[in-house]
Amino acid sequence: RERRMLPNKSAAGAARAQAARRRRAQNDPREPFSASAPLLTEEERAQKAAFVREHVERRLKPELADVLSLKQQALVQVKQYRELRESIRRMREHGLTSEVQTMIDLGSQVYAQAVIPDARHIFVSAGMGFFIELSLPQAQEFVSAREELLLKRVEVHERRAATITSNIKLLYDMLGEILGMDIKDEYSAMPQQQAQQRRDDLGV
Repeated sequence: RERRMLPNKSAAGAARAQAARRRRAQNDPREPFSASAPLLTEEERAQKAAFVREHVERRLKPELADVLSLKQQALVQVKQYRELRESIRRMREHGLTSEVQTMIDLGSQVYAQAVIPDARHIFVSAGMGFFIELSLPQAQEFVSAREELLLKRVEVHERRAATITSNIKLLYDMLGEILGMDIKDEYSAMPQQQAQQRRDDLGV
C-alpha cells in the first residue's frame, strides 16, 4: 500500500506561532521577545531598546527615588523618637519634674538656653503638624508606639524599593538581550546597600 506522508503538525504550528510573534513584535515594541531568535531587524531592536530605556528612566527610577525618600524620612523620625524616649527615661529616672534647664534648637545648629518651669507634662509631635500634651509615662508609651509604627513603614518602603529595583534589573537584562551585550547597572546590589544604610541610620 502507498502511505501518505502527513505534514509535521508541531513544526507547522511552531512556524505559525513564529510568524504571529514577528507580526506582534513589529507592531508593538512592548511585545515579549527573544534576542536569540532571528526575529527582529536592527530598527525593531532600536525601537524596543528605546522603549525599555524610557520606561526605566521616566517611570521606575523616579518612583524608586520617591520610595527611598519616604523611607529616609521615616528613619529620621525613628531616630528623633528614640532620642526623645531616652530623654524621657532620664527625666523620670532623675525625678526631673519641676524646673528643668535645657538647650533649645533654634535651627541651623543654633541653640539657646531655656528653662522649663513644669516638666511633669510635655508636648509630643503626633505627626501632620499636631502636638499632644502628655505626662511623662504617657509620653514614653506614645513614643514607643510611634517608633514601632515608623519601623513598619520603613519595612514597607524597603519591600517596595526592592520590587522596583528588581524590575529595573530585569529590564536592564532585557535591554542587554536586545543589544546583545551584558549591561551592568548600579541597582544590582541595592537591596544589600539599603539594609546596610538602614543599620547605619539607626545606629545598629
